[in-house]
Amino acid sequence: TFYTWRGRKVMVTHGGLSTIPPRPELISYRQYVRGSGRYDDPVDQQFERQAPPGWIQVHGHRNVAQLPIQAAPRSFNLEGRVEYGGALRVMLMDAQGLSPIEVR
Repeated sequence: TFYTWRGRKVMVTHGGLSTIPPRPELISYRQYVRGSGRYDDPVDQQFERQAPPGWIQVHGHRNVAQLPIQAAPRSFNLEGRVEYGGALRVMLMDAQGLSPIEVR
């Protein structure tokens, strides 16, 4: 999903991408679900380096390094291993800004 909210351009996917695709409609469903590259690729850091200015990414899945929710300045990782006793992670966007929430 791509949208703009209060001036912020946001991309939300299941698997995480390394940048904003120039033609999002041409990206396969499989890539949106599984993400770009290998499962253990540092997709948050890649996004930070490669995505155009003004964009942020929110994704689930792919957190081999067990990074915090804000895995990079513009990339938020919601994978907290909840199915293995970890944390349920949520990203709240409201008038005050971005708020990462973790519930054990």
